[in-house]
Amino acid sequence: MFYFIFIFFLKLFAVFELKAEITIKKLIELNNPWSIAFIDKNNLLITEKKGKIKLLNIDKNKVKELHHNLNIYYKGQGGLLDIIYRDRYIWVSYAEKLKKSFSRTSIAISKLNNHKLVFKNIFESYPPINSGKHFGSRLAFNDNYLFASLGDRGQGMISQDATKHPGSIIRILLDGRIPAK
Repeated sequence: MFYFIFIFFLKLFAVFELKAEITIKKLIELNNPWSIAFIDKNNLLITEKKGKIKLLNIDKNKVKELHHNLNIYYKGQGGLLDIIYRDRYIWVSYAEKLKKSFSRTSIAISKLNNHKLVFKNIFESYPPINSGKHFGSRLAFNDNYLFASLGDRGQGMISQDATKHPGSIIRILLDGRIPAK
């Protein structure tokens, strides 16, 4: 009986041909885009690996680069990574440039401003590592928590060391504090 019904529906859908026209329109030129965060149904934020944050209005087809104060480490897989938005605030994960070719995965927060984003680090992975590999990183909200995936920085077994951040999923409060439980 099941096969009969399945074949009947296949024949039925073969009789009625559904046609839909799709138009693809190029809105913006991007250089190594990494992440997108919707602000509302018409505006979205886009990160580019080299460190640019762009604000795109889909309705008006207008793009604006939002300048910021982040110290991006752009090497290998490093750069400006994920971006998320909630209640007029932006969180980003990025490869942060330190002294002597060292870097780390950091998370920063800024209030959305159409002129300049002033970010403040709320998380800095430990230890800093001299590598351009495996920074991670994706960000996600759950209630008042921010979760981030951190890459192993090309160090493999460092992920097994609970005293170090690489290769971890971290959970912090939205302001960067460590949760009590």
